[in-house]
Amino acid sequence: MSAELVLLVVATGCAGVAALFAILCFLRSKQLPDALTGQGVTQILRAETDIVRAAIGSRTARRHARHRAQLFEGTSEGRTVGPAVCLARA
Repeated sequence: MSAELVLLVVATGCAGVAALFAILCFLRSKQLPDALTGQGVTQILRAETDIVRAAIGSRTARRHARHRAQLFEGTSEGRTVGPAVCLARA
């Protein structure tokens, strides 16, 4: 096969995949307004709020962030800080 033919086949395949996703998005958008009622929005917002609260309140996440900040401090000062040192400080 020549390079032009391979390029043509690849471009045609990509265009076909893009067209398929466009059709799926169009069909999905027809169903979306039904879900955006007052009650639906309330449920979505409540679920997202619970996810955010869980992420903020997570002690493990705070410890991980502190560990990463200490690692960054150590590398910005030109020294290497190991994970055991950072966890001992926490």
